[in-house]
Amino acid sequence: MDALAGLPFRVLAIPGLVEGGYPGILRPDPFLLDAERQALGAVAVTPDPGTLPPAARTRRSPPRRQLSLFEDDPPPPPPEAPPPAAQPIALPTAQDRLLAERRAFQRAIGQATERLILSYPRADARTGRERLPSLFFVAAAAAREGRSLGAADLERLVREDAIDETPLDLTLDRSERDRRRVRTGGREAALAISAGSAFFKQSHLGAMARWSSQLTAYDGLIAFAPRDGVPTELAAEIARKLDPVTAPWPISASRLAVFARCGFQYLLECVLRLEPVEEPEERRRLDPLERGSIFHEVAEDFLRERRDRGELPLRDSAERRRRLEQIADERLDALVKKSPPRFTALWAKERARFQATMREWFQREVESGHKAVPAHFELAFGVSREAAPGEPHLQEPLSIDLGEGRTLRVSGKIDRIDRRPDGTLVLRDYKTGRAPRADGGLFRGGRQLQIPFYILAAARIFPETPMVEAFLDYVDGGRQVGLDPALVRSDSFRALLRGLVDAIGKGVFVQEPTACEWCAYKVVCGPAPLLRRRRQIKIGDPRIQAVLRLRDVT
Repeated sequence: MDALAGLPFRVLAIPGLVEGGYPGILRPDPFLLDAERQALGAVAVTPDPGTLPPAARTRRSPPRRQLSLFEDDPPPPPPEAPPPAAQPIALPTAQDRLLAERRAFQRAIGQATERLILSYPRADARTGRERLPSLFFVAAAAAREGRSLGAADLERLVREDAIDETPLDLTLDRSERDRRRVRTGGREAALAISAGSAFFKQSHLGAMARWSSQLTAYDGLIAFAPRDGVPTELAAEIARKLDPVTAPWPISASRLAVFARCGFQYLLECVLRLEPVEEPEERRRLDPLERGSIFHEVAEDFLRERRDRGELPLRDSAERRRRLEQIADERLDALVKKSPPRFTALWAKERARFQATMREWFQREVESGHKAVPAHFELAFGVSREAAPGEPHLQEPLSIDLGEGRTLRVSGKIDRIDRRPDGTLVLRDYKTGRAPRADGGLFRGGRQLQIPFYILAAARIFPETPMVEAFLDYVDGGRQVGLDPALVRSDSFRALLRGLVDAIGKGVFVQEPTACEWCAYKVVCGPAPLLRRRRQIKIGDPRIQAVLRLRDVT
């Protein structure tokens, strides 16, 4: 807008007037907050005459003048200046920047002489969620009507962009022109545009495939096209690496759980190895992954310290409570060291909530101390380099016979193993978040696939000691979801593993809309309602049916 200042236009259009988009989110400078800037602005600073150049000691600085393109005569010299006076420090705050944006917007809309068009997107292109107009948009609409406007008034004034009614010679760019031609000309127009644009052609093919009734390469299918009925060397190599049975490395328990949760996420994260882009944002709370990771670290450090000092079973005392709170604070401080939260009140509330979770967990540990005593933490199998020092571990991966000469190799780390007074073992796997409903099948769809592997690995690490109990410990609600260790040797569990492994080996990576809430790849897949609609269209594909039937394995 600064580059166009002062120029009149017959038609002026300002798009993108959406909340958070224009004028953007104006945050205070984290290194010098607004309150500090205002305090410095109230201090008058007198410059030292000895530090000024000779001209500045004798003459007043010339006033700022509007640039004139037609002035030939040089400006008259400024009068003699008195000794330099105290000058306040001018440090702009977030409010000052907002006022500057407001003035720029007001100046811009005044440059339209015949027609002014203000617009904003109705929905977010990545998530599909409805978006709100910027306050600048609302203020302009209110000025047009000469009164304050509510949401209903604004809805009546705003109209949708009717691209079908836009003449081709008035489209803004090539993209809008092509969309206009496709919407009015149909398939023939799409083919004509594809002939001159490889990008449009590929996009058009992708759209047709996603809305077809079959699972395609655009929905998570890796197809191995044979040549003359014989698989090519490249296809055979890809199939060998995809199949967890024939892959040169063991599959981790957590990765197989990712596939059971959403096959497309497994494709992006574990096959293509795409890493989500970390976008800086204001920290107001702990995200679920951070909360789970920090809880694991705090609980392990605290209990390991108590074990090494001979203070188990755990007993309640003010000193131990303070130590637990100290460890939690250290972990939280380390997390936000590189990104200090601006909303200190909200972060203090989140810290207090996490500390309350730790206190409740501590109380449950004290009350259950007579049942079993924490004995081992972070026991590794198949990943000896990540094994915790001083803990027993299994150097080779866990091997599971799937039948027909196929063996699945799995690696992972067990959160915690307790020992009962009679010497038997109890396996515990920490979980944060809401506990699942007791629907009669912990294996259902492989939702909790890690703990069965942990039970089998613990039996290898402690072959002489029976594992009598295993459960998921949902620490937020204090609920424990138990699993009979004998079930991991059942036919249903092996059938579930065979189904998951076969789907991976065949390159079938089905999208699962119910797993989108905390997924980091939503920008790739699009809005969850769109995925659900496509699922309804493709539900008859036998490959999708085979994956969905795995949810019935209990």
